[in-house]
Amino acid sequence: MCGAALFFTVPEVRVLTLLCLFAAAGCGKTDEPPERQAERDPVVAAQAKKPLEAALTVERMVAAKGGLRPYDPWDRAWAHLVATVGEPTASEGDVFRWTLLVGESCHVLEVRRAEDRVDGVMYGAYEKGTPQHEWCAAPGK
Repeated sequence: MCGAALFFTVPEVRVLTLLCLFAAAGCGKTDEPPERQAERDPVVAAQAKKPLEAALTVERMVAAKGGLRPYDPWDRAWAHLVATVGEPTASEGDVFRWTLLVGESCHVLEVRRAEDRVDGVMYGAYEKGTPQHEWCAAPGK
């Protein structure tokens, strides 16, 4: 209770506390846009140049989806995708698709691009007889 009384009765304590809070809120922030930070990020640059060396798996597809969100910068998202799941199985304009047939299920990861941002991310497993299952049978479309 002594600390609370000190805080409310001594103006210097309030000012010092507020200054510390404002300083902590600004730590780690830069005025640079995320796209510029991604250009200078050596990890992103290395991921974009390094091809996927392992086989595509459901776990990799789920990890790729988990690392993306709509409105993420496209350069950073593309580097993450190439490092996690490799080159797309198929693409149509600004829609990129990775497919993997596991037993009777076709696993599909689809990422849509809108200019310099991620527009949408979709992952699902589709059973035989669904239109999406055909994407595993016809790569390149």
